[in-house]
Amino acid sequence: MTIEAVVDPRVANWVIDGIAGADLDDIGQNYVAIGFTRNKKPIGGVVFVEYNPKIKTCNLLVRSASRMFMKPEVLRHVFGTAFNNIGVDCIRVGVREGNKASEKVIRHIGFRKEGVHRRAWDGKTNMITFSLLKSECKYLDE
Repeated sequence: MTIEAVVDPRVANWVIDGIAGADLDDIGQNYVAIGFTRNKKPIGGVVFVEYNPKIKTCNLLVRSASRMFMKPEVLRHVFGTAFNNIGVDCIRVGVREGNKASEKVIRHIGFRKEGVHRRAWDGKTNMITFSLLKSECKYLDE
């Protein structure tokens, strides 16, 4: 089994299309998008947005099309890109309140709950923010 990472501008469109209430115009032009395929079929993608070089943070948008996307080899690539290539110290991700499956996955990966943003998901639904520090990430190569 081979999982391939692909840097392609179409990945951002694919990830955004899978997130309810999200729009490509919302992320602007300053982003890094990486897609992952297995047997030439997409298994998932990530888009790193809103990089802040002063405090070394970015937000992460995620779309998964397969359980293969949560494999450690994929997560090592995702977090290696953020922490080692982009150079952030903290990654944040938002989850729609009530999306228990996504919240469970995010917590399992190692993200910690930061807070609730009222009506921040789509103007009606709350968004829960989680973060992961580089020092807490179990998917980085030593």
